[in-house]
Amino acid sequence: MRVAAIDEQLNKYHDDILLSAGDQSPTKPRWRPWFPLQTVTDMMKMEQTLQNENCKADVVAFIQRTPAGTIKERTRCCLARTVSDHLSRQMSRQGTIIKQPFRTASLWAIILETLAECYTDRENSITSIPNQCVAWFQNARDRRGGRSKRRYTCPDMPLAIMTSI
Repeated sequence: MRVAAIDEQLNKYHDDILLSAGDQSPTKPRWRPWFPLQTVTDMMKMEQTLQNENCKADVVAFIQRTPAGTIKERTRCCLARTVSDHLSRQMSRQGTIIKQPFRTASLWAIILETLAECYTDRENSITSIPNQCVAWFQNARDRRGGRSKRRYTCPDMPLAIMTSI
């Protein structure tokens, strides 16, 4: 929820800048309703859309507006803004038998290049950003309450016993 509030503030700030510069009709970019991506089908549509250079430039601008911080914070915030939790549970960086690969997506290359440009220590960021992406996808299944909730949720166990564990 915090990421959505920050994103809304950035959009408002962007609109204010456009209005103060003399543009009377601030326009929302075409890609805005697509993020965060909800399904694999949305991801495939985004891949087709990224063939257009104008849309690609819009997505790069969206990723560059990710709030600054450490490489870890910025990478995780960027992924949270572009890929929903539901979709992140269906994907991994390289793909598995049951998960779709994110590494083959052109969105992966855009995220990696754009975030690497934001830091002066480019060599360190190029190795750190993919590692943070891997960790973000690995921890996707724990975002609904953590491992403890998943571990102690047994339908046969009474609630009093579950809370005392």
